[in-house]
Amino acid sequence: MPVTKRSTRRAEREKKGENGDAEDESSEKEPLISERKYRLKWLLGVDGSKRRTILFLIKWAVFIYLVVTFYHAQRWGWLLQGKSFYLPYHSPGNMRKTGLAFRNMFFTIARRHGYSHRDIEKMILFPTESMFKQLSPLAHDARWPSWFNRSEAPGHLSPKERMQYALKQLDNVSRKSKPSQLFEAGETQPFVKMKGDTRNIFRESGAITLVLLPGILSELIDTKLFGDVPAWADSTLKGRWKERMEVCSKILPHERGEGEECDESDTVDRRWSLDKLDFLVEPLAELVDVASIDAKGVEEELEEGASPSLPDGHPLIHLVRFNTPMGSLETMGTIERSSTTFLRRLTKVMRIMGGELKDLYLVGYSRGAAVALELLVQARKSPKLFPWVRRVRGVVSLGGVIYGTEAADTVTQDHLHKKILESVLETVEHVDYSHEGDFGSVGHAKEVASNTKLFVKMGIDLVHQLSQKEVSDAMALEFAELGVVLPDFQTIANLMTKFLFGTFRLNEPVTEYYENIRKFKIFITMLQEGILGLTTQARIDWWSENTVPSDVAYYSISATMADIAAPNPKDIQSPFNIVDFLSSSADFLVLRAFFHDLYNATKGKQINDGQVCYDRTMFWPSLITNSKQKPFKGTFLGILGAHHWSIALPSVFDGQSSNFPREVLLETLATFLAHERVPFYKK
Repeated sequence: MPVTKRSTRRAEREKKGENGDAEDESSEKEPLISERKYRLKWLLGVDGSKRRTILFLIKWAVFIYLVVTFYHAQRWGWLLQGKSFYLPYHSPGNMRKTGLAFRNMFFTIARRHGYSHRDIEKMILFPTESMFKQLSPLAHDARWPSWFNRSEAPGHLSPKERMQYALKQLDNVSRKSKPSQLFEAGETQPFVKMKGDTRNIFRESGAITLVLLPGILSELIDTKLFGDVPAWADSTLKGRWKERMEVCSKILPHERGEGEECDESDTVDRRWSLDKLDFLVEPLAELVDVASIDAKGVEEELEEGASPSLPDGHPLIHLVRFNTPMGSLETMGTIERSSTTFLRRLTKVMRIMGGELKDLYLVGYSRGAAVALELLVQARKSPKLFPWVRRVRGVVSLGGVIYGTEAADTVTQDHLHKKILESVLETVEHVDYSHEGDFGSVGHAKEVASNTKLFVKMGIDLVHQLSQKEVSDAMALEFAELGVVLPDFQTIANLMTKFLFGTFRLNEPVTEYYENIRKFKIFITMLQEGILGLTTQARIDWWSENTVPSDVAYYSISATMADIAAPNPKDIQSPFNIVDFLSSSADFLVLRAFFHDLYNATKGKQINDGQVCYDRTMFWPSLITNSKQKPFKGTFLGILGAHHWSIALPSVFDGQSSNFPREVLLETLATFLAHERVPFYKK
C-alpha cells in the first residue's frame, strides 16, 4: 500500500495518543482544519474524470432534494402546467393560494361565458395580505391566534363564553377592512387563465353532485334557488330523473324485489300546508328538482397532446335542489325541523337514482348552511338508515350563517327590530279563538272585537316604530348618487301591515276567521323560531352541543356589497366603491338598506352582503371550544362582489334578474371540487 501524507498524519496522531501526550484546545483544532484543507486539495488533485463524476453526483443529489421539497410545497407538476391549484387539504399558509386557484377558475369559466375582464374583477374579489395573515390561523390551528387580546378576557371562561369572546376578537379584526381594499388587492393579482378545457377534469373525477339547500323565507319567494340556470329546463340527468320516477312509481311497496332500490312510496312525500292547516302528500318531483349541467361546445382549440373535450350532453355537475312550496314553512321554525324534512327527501332521491349520484357536496345558502351541518350530523348518527351519507365529501357555506349573523342578533338587543318583533308577538300571544264554532253568540262578538283591537294596535305600533327609523348621511348620499328616492319607512310599515292583514284576513270576521287566526299565530311563531335560530348565541350553542365529521371537507364562499359612501366627495374612491350589478332594482335597494343596518349593528363591519358579514360565513375550526370535536379544516374559496340574494337568487321583489353569473359560480365550485377529488398522480 503506497504511503501518503494522509496515512502519515494518521500514524503520527495514533502514536501521539499511545504515548499519552496531552494537547491544549487550540492544538486539537489544528489537525482537523488541516485535514479539511487536505480533503479539498485531494478533490482538486484527483484526475479530471473522477472529479467530474463526483461533482456530477453532488449536483444530482442537490437537484433531487430540491425537487422533492418543491413537490411537497406546491405540487410542482401543476405549477409547471401553469395552473393555480395547490394541496387538497390546505394549510394556513396556502389559504391565499387556494383563493387564487378558485379565483382563476372563476375567471376562466366566466370568460368562456362571455364576461369581460373588468366585470370579472368586480365579481370575485381577493382578500388583502393583512387579512390572510390574521385569518389563516383560524382555519387550521387549535390555538387562538397571537393577535387575540387575552388581557381583556376574564380569568375563567366556560367553553361557550370562550367562543363568544373569540368571535368578538374576530369582529375587531373584520372592522379594519373595506370592500374596495379587496377589489384593489385583486388588481395586484392578475388573472391566470387555465390551459385546455376546464371541463376535462370531470373525465377523471366523474360528475360532482351539488345538493342545494335554500335560505330562510324561501317559500315566500317566487324564484327558486339558482332558478336561471338552464339545466333545470332541460338536461341529461333531468331526463333520467323522470325515467327513474316512472319506474319506481310502478313498484308497490309489498312487491319490491331484492334488486329494486325504490318503490311507489319513494316518489311522494308529505309537506305542511298553512292554507289547509294540515299535511299534504305531493309528488316528490314537485318538492325536489334533479338536473345536470352538461358539456356543451368546446372552449378552445386543443393543444397538441391534450385529451379531447367531453362530448356534448355528458353530465358534468349533478344538481339536487329542494323546493319549498308556498305555505310549507320548511325554511322557518327550528334548524332541526328543516333538516329532518330535507334529510327524508334526500334519502328518497338517493334511492330513486340508485348509485348514480356520487361525491355529494351539501351546498347551504344562507340559513341552508346551518341546515346542511345539522343534516350531516343527523345522517352520521344513523348510517344504516342513511347509507348514502358515506358519499358526502364536503359541506359548502354559500353566504352561510355558520356562527350566526348580527342581523338576527338585533331581535334580541336594544334595537328597532326587537321592538317590532315584540309588538307582533304580543298580538300573537293574546289573540284568541276560544269561541270558534260559536258564530253569532255574544262571546264570539266580544272575541272578534278584542282581537280586532289587538290587530289595530299592532298596525299602529308598526307604523310608529318604523317612522322613527333614521337614515344615515352615508345612505342618503348613496341613494342620491343612484338617483333614487330614500325608502319611506312609514310606507314600508303600511305595506307590512297590509301584508299581514291581507294574507291572513285578520280584520274580516268571516267563516274562515278562526282558521286565519291560527294561520297567523303559526306563521309568526315559526318566523320567530327561524330568526332566533340564526343568532350568534344559537349557533354557539349548536357548536357546543354537536360535533361535525372530521373526514369531511368544509368550504366557504362569502359576498360583499360596496363601501359605505365617503362623506367627502373629494375623496378618491375605488371603482368598486360605486359599482354594483343592477343597482336600480328593488332587490339591490332593499339589500343596500339592510347593508347599512348591519354596518351600524356591527359598529363598522363593511364587508357584508346585506344579511351576513363575511367572517360569520367561514369555517374557523380554532374557534370551536367543544372538547369532543375532532380537528377539521376549513377552506376559504373566495369573496364575491354581490349582495346576499344575487349570489343564489335571480330576483326576489320586482323580477329584475341581477347580472351576477350564478351558473358560472356553480361550475367553478364543481370544477374546484373535482380537482380536489382526483389524486395527483392522475392529473
